[in-house]
Amino acid sequence: MELGIRGKNVVVTGGSMGIGYAAAELFLQEGAYVTIAARNEERLKKAVYELSQKYGEEHIRGVPADCSKEADVKKLAAAAAREDRIDIWVNNVGTNKLR
Repeated sequence: MELGIRGKNVVVTGGSMGIGYAAAELFLQEGAYVTIAARNEERLKKAVYELSQKYGEEHIRGVPADCSKEADVKKLAAAAAREDRIDIWVNNVGTNKLR
């Protein structure tokens, strides 16, 4: 499938597993540059390694981030920017707090 995103810069939060991992892989298949973020650094490193083996190290990077913290989101945005831009941001994290 050609989505016209080859060379685009993409961020996927919650990208180390599940829907986020699958989304990151689809973007990589289309030739995008992808930064994935996750709180669990071990899973993040594993996901980056797996995806880099399939799509090349230059197309994937990982940034440890807890997206419930503003400082981490700012750090993620700064680390993910390529040529001072982010073209697509997939906000795939959420929380459910029971009261």
